[in-house]
Amino acid sequence: MRISTGAALPEGATTVLVQEEAVVTGDEVTAIAALPPPGRFVRPRGFDFEAGDILIPQGTRMTAARIALTLAAGHGKVLAARPARVAVIE
Repeated sequence: MRISTGAALPEGATTVLVQEEAVVTGDEVTAIAALPPPGRFVRPRGFDFEAGDILIPQGTRMTAARIALTLAAGHGKVLAARPARVAVIE
């Protein structure tokens, strides 16, 4: 199964073959180097942060990187508000 860097592994997967060491032909993947040992290129859940850590403080402007961070933390949705735009006409 193809996954993006940093994505969760499918249930039961233990090894990641990086695309630079693979050839894909249709639905078949062939390793062009020795398979890495189980756990190589895999970061365990909770490696980056722990439950209760504040990853994005309230009021912080959301960027692509911060959206990716919320996804990495397992949050598919976040509460956000667009700042009000106000014009004063005299």
